[in-house]
Amino acid sequence: MTVQCASLVITKVADQTVVNAGDQIGYTITVTNPVTTTPVIASSITLELPHDFAYLPGSTTGDVAEDPSDNGGRLTWDDVEIPANGSMAWH
Repeated sequence: MTVQCASLVITKVADQTVVNAGDQIGYTITVTNPVTTTPVIASSITLELPHDFAYLPGSTTGDVAEDPSDNGGRLTWDDVEIPANGSMAWH
């Protein structure tokens, strides 16, 4: 999935395409800022987990390592700064 908002490009890629009940699965989220002169602060980035999926606290790694807020499977990371002509990725 790729979503374009303003000048940011956001992608979400699952580690696996098929999982069984009880398996752990991760997603890599990448936010790219193609603007070459200005960093952008994304006020929030939200990931909706599929039904019956749950976030494992403490499992976020990468450029953003803080746990998101978790509102019933709606994960939100706040105030993520994306560098000019750069990207941030986390899992």
